[in-house]
Amino acid sequence: MSIGSKIREARKAAKLTQVELAEKTRLSRSYIGDIEKDRYNPSLSTLKLIAKATNMSLSTLLHNEGDDSISTTHNNSLFPLSLKYLREQANITQAELAQKLDVTQQAVGRWERGQTSPDYETLKRLSVLFDVSVDYLLDNQPPQNDALPALTPKDERQIAKDLENIVDTLNGAAAMSDDPEDEEDREMLKAALLQAMTLSKRIAKKKFTPKKYRREG
Repeated sequence: MSIGSKIREARKAAKLTQVELAEKTRLSRSYIGDIEKDRYNPSLSTLKLIAKATNMSLSTLLHNEGDDSISTTHNNSLFPLSLKYLREQANITQAELAQKLDVTQQAVGRWERGQTSPDYETLKRLSVLFDVSVDYLLDNQPPQNDALPALTPKDERQIAKDLENIVDTLNGAAAMSDDPEDEEDREMLKAALLQAMTLSKRIAKKKFTPKKYRREG
């Protein structure tokens, strides 16, 4: 099943229209429609927004039913970098990791270069071995116990307002450019900005919240 078809099924399972999904992800309805028709290959940042809006994990959205594989070679996937980082942090070689997983060292090397992907069962074994979630491996997301405070509805509204102001400014600049970006580029940038702004806000809330009021993980 194509990624577009999986997104359409996830949207329908969540009982959302394309317009409602667009509102939740702050993407355009036309872009959602193009993704579902496989006209665009969405970035991992965009997939993360869609997964959150449809209450589906990123790993489930990327999991290919039937062949037990997972799209870790998807456009902009951070899996190769995440795997190498976790392996080096654990102070183990590619050969040692391969032995723990009952695969060849060459296979681990290809994963870290982004040339091939492990199957879903191996991905789950990696998550257990390194004590992280599958979603962390795929998108380098912070663990759930990252101790960063959650955003309030007010915070989210402010981020949305600031994001729209930034996008409006960028659109105005692009209109004057001789080489304007296409819709896919704009939506990918918007998704990346939203992700960065959200993380920055959570970090700022932790930094400026008195320690006695923090909820430690």
